[in-house]
Amino acid sequence: MFERAYAVSAIGEFKKRILDNMLRLQSETAMNELCVPVGMFLVLDRASGGNTIGDEVIRRFSLLDLESRNIIDFFFLGWGRSKSSSLTFDLKAFQSCRDALHKAGVSGFGGYADLLLFDAWLRHERVSLDFENALHIDLAESVANKRIVSAGSFLEGLLQAAEEIRTDGSLNSRVVIRISDKLGLATAKRSILHFVLEKWGKIIGANSLVELATRRVGPVVDLAGL
Repeated sequence: MFERAYAVSAIGEFKKRILDNMLRLQSETAMNELCVPVGMFLVLDRASGGNTIGDEVIRRFSLLDLESRNIIDFFFLGWGRSKSSSLTFDLKAFQSCRDALHKAGVSGFGGYADLLLFDAWLRHERVSLDFENALHIDLAESVANKRIVSAGSFLEGLLQAAEEIRTDGSLNSRVVIRISDKLGLATAKRSILHFVLEKWGKIIGANSLVELATRRVGPVVDLAGL
């Protein structure tokens, strides 16, 4: 069983997962240039100052792993698995991951539970992360201000959008898409994030569309230099 949600306790582990998946997709699809969507969660546990929104996101880990439909890989930074396979939080590991992102110019954390959604690109045998055109959602702040009903329903809309992309024949005819049961989705020379947000926005409704506006949260980052 291939994971779609990863608990990663170090930025090096995140880099290795991304690189491995990109190279395997390249080998399977024979595409020299490709793009995949990546989700990154910054979530505190209760003992470290987190809140109910973070609890809800962590409870969604297994569902995201099961239902992301081979479209999006999700990374939970600072989290690991215990011997019983339950998720455990390491504040020092989390802060180390945040420091690595900050040094790369990627900023912004609401303090409880945030989601970053962005494109990873393989070009000229190099992998880069596009934080110039990224989605950054402070889930706790968005729920508190009633722009979204709940973190759970918001993420469920993302899973539904992923499923619609899988089954949208018209999209596949307009965009070069490869969907692998093992490795996920890749597009050739075009960002997939636009299509994810378009589907997602139709599902969650007009009141939440403002949350789906991409913006600059950092530069385009070379994966090897992160």
